[in-house]
Amino acid sequence: FTNTQPAGSIPPSTTLQEHGGLLQGGRFDVKIFTQEFRLSSNGHHDFNYLLGAFYSAQDLSRGFRRGFDANKAAISNYLGQTRYYNYALFGQTDWTFLPRTTLITGLRVNREESSYIYDNYYKVFHLPGFGAPGSHVEGVTTGKAGLQYQFTDSLMAFGFYAKGYKGVAYDLVTATTPQEAAQFPVKSEKS
Repeated sequence: FTNTQPAGSIPPSTTLQEHGGLLQGGRFDVKIFTQEFRLSSNGHHDFNYLLGAFYSAQDLSRGFRRGFDANKAAISNYLGQTRYYNYALFGQTDWTFLPRTTLITGLRVNREESSYIYDNYYKVFHLPGFGAPGSHVEGVTTGKAGLQYQFTDSLMAFGFYAKGYKGVAYDLVTATTPQEAAQFPVKSEKS
C-alpha cells in the first residue's frame, strides 16, 4: 500500500502505519446498458394502452484492499464481480368505463439471469467452488389493478392492488466465506 495523499496537503502526508492506523481502499466499476421499446395509444380515448419490452445488462466489479502485516486480523484483499441480465415484456391499460371512473391494469413478465465470481487473494480461495452453481435464473410475473375516480379536474382518488418483485443479490464483502456463498444468491423479495 502507498499513501496517496499529495505532498504539501493539510494535514501533512504521513504513513498511517506509523500511528497504528489502517489504510484501505478499492475500486468499484459499474457498467450498465438498458434499452426499452414502447408502443402506446395516443391517450385521448376511453381505452388506452401501452405495450413494451425491456432489456438490461449490468456488470459490477469491486476490488478492495485493507491492512498491513502488523495487524493481520484486519487484512483484506479481494475482487468480487456480479452480472445481471434482465428481460421483460410489459403492458398497461386505462379504460374509462363510466364517466370519471377508470379501470387501470398492468402486467409485467420478467426473466432475470445473474452470476458471480469472488476471489479472496489474502485467504486464497475462489468462489463459486468447483461444481457449485455460480449462476441463477428466475422468472416472475407481476401486475396491478386499480380504480381511479376523478371528482373534479383537480381532485382525484384511486386505489390499487399490486404485486412487486426485487431480484436476487450476492453479498460479496470482506467477510464472505465459502459457507456463506453456499447459500447464494440472497433470495429475491416479492410483495
